[in-house]
Amino acid sequence: MKRLTRRTALRDGVTLALSASPLSSIVYEGVHAVMTTALAATATVPVTIRAAWPDQATYRPHEPAAVHVALDNVMGEAWHGALEMRLSWLDEVIAIVRRRVVVPSEGTMETVSLRLPHESFRGYGVDLAVRDEHGHLVAEGTTALDVLDDWTQAPRYGFLSDFTPGTLDPATAVDMLARYHINVVQFYDWMWRHYALMPPRDDFEDALGRALSLRVVRDKVAACRAWGMGALGYAAVYGAEPEYALAHPDEMLYDAAGEPYSLEKLFYIMNIHEGNPWRARILDEMARAVREVPFDGLHLDQYGFPGFAHKVHAF
Repeated sequence: MKRLTRRTALRDGVTLALSASPLSSIVYEGVHAVMTTALAATATVPVTIRAAWPDQATYRPHEPAAVHVALDNVMGEAWHGALEMRLSWLDEVIAIVRRRVVVPSEGTMETVSLRLPHESFRGYGVDLAVRDEHGHLVAEGTTALDVLDDWTQAPRYGFLSDFTPGTLDPATAVDMLARYHINVVQFYDWMWRHYALMPPRDDFEDALGRALSLRVVRDKVAACRAWGMGALGYAAVYGAEPEYALAHPDEMLYDAAGEPYSLEKLFYIMNIHEGNPWRARILDEMARAVREVPFDGLHLDQYGFPGFAHKVHAF
């Protein structure tokens, strides 16, 4: 490839340096770029790499890996050639896999298995090249993968927020996150209430009147784990709906005028000080959610910057 120019393109948080060689297309899919290089200035490119992505968001040591490569045929007739995959760590080439491919007129997807080194906390580059039967470069692309003991070594955060009955197939939703290499997912507003996280039944209405399904939540948690992702449930540290807060004034926090703190009276700010009943309650609710959904942990939310508040008996 010729020397890289200073011209760059930015999309989805990824910066690409464009080569001075002629490019017929640049396709963004997830967080990798696919580049198709023209055979010659006047030639027609027969095959392009539409997308490439690993089959999991991250891998554990000794876990097998696979990379999916979607190939498009722009010629309208079956094309014969070869696919080459090069796995690298920094400047060290770890493995090279080559295979013959036949790309029918409707295109195809190739899945290439890789044996990864056992070392943990490592990221690997995956360089792809499609060549014709004479060895000439037709298309090239890149993706990446990593090996971690746990997602906490290199968290890449995403979220899910739709848990309505009959929603998008969990595998489809999570697969899209995996293509962005997301390895830990927050389940935002999945719960029944802020003060009582677990719903009384599988199908329920949340505090905003939305129809939700605990079964959908659990199915999406299972899908996250199948793709190598952690699943964190959302939980507010000191928020409670009026139905609970107003019935427990000793658990709320108050301003200097003696008025309870709230967010537009939709949620009231509760007292998490040690010894207050709210603290024990919300910790029990959090533990139950982690245990019964089950989540891998919780995303703990709070409202705004730290400030001053008063307990009820101060007035």
